[in-house]
Amino acid sequence: MVGKLKGRKNIKLKKNMKGGNIDVDSGNIGETDQPLTKTQTGSSYNKYADSLYINGITSIGLVGILWMGISRVFIRHIRSEVVSYSLMEASVIFSLLLIFFKGVREISPRGLGIIGMFKKTVDLTKFMLKRCTPGLLIMIQLAVLISLMNNNADFIFNSSDTLPLEYNIFNWLSMSMIIGQCWVWRNKVFEIMTGQSVYKSPLIVPGFILAAILSGVAISQMWVILEMLRCDC
Repeated sequence: MVGKLKGRKNIKLKKNMKGGNIDVDSGNIGETDQPLTKTQTGSSYNKYADSLYINGITSIGLVGILWMGISRVFIRHIRSEVVSYSLMEASVIFSLLLIFFKGVREISPRGLGIIGMFKKTVDLTKFMLKRCTPGLLIMIQLAVLISLMNNNADFIFNSSDTLPLEYNIFNWLSMSMIIGQCWVWRNKVFEIMTGQSVYKSPLIVPGFILAAILSGVAISQMWVILEMLRCDC
């Protein structure tokens, strides 16, 4: 009896030193009563892969920006603006597709059959519109620029030395404003895909809207200048 009491006291002493619940009857020291639960934070591998995708998409847009400068200074060729803006457009489209596939994975169908698919389509549309409005706005601006530069490619290439200064100013202004919008959009895509919050200045939204307005004004003025010059010729 004395030995058993000493054994039980030793077990209680070890319990107080280690912490946790100990099964005294079975003698298994260190086993807790509550089962372990998995964390719901997601896979770090997925976040790492998403970061690689985002960096790859960003590099495509950077190549377009660099090619704009290179084609203006070193390698002049027809439709250089179309190539540059197309690369930037491709990076925005890829980012939208990345978010689209994330929505497809996360949104579960509500119901079966055609009705379930319709409800999932509606939910996915809301998901895209809620998160991708900045990207869609950038894509529209770039599409207009690509169409404008493609329709006037021959005239721009043959008259590059005689184009007015206003045209170059508006061209670089639209390019700069779109680059700023793309940077804001890149941070938004990173936040959506990884779930990690980024620094949000209170000036980001007003600045993005102002950049979009200035870009739209610059694009419209470029269209007016090109149409007037072509008519004069």
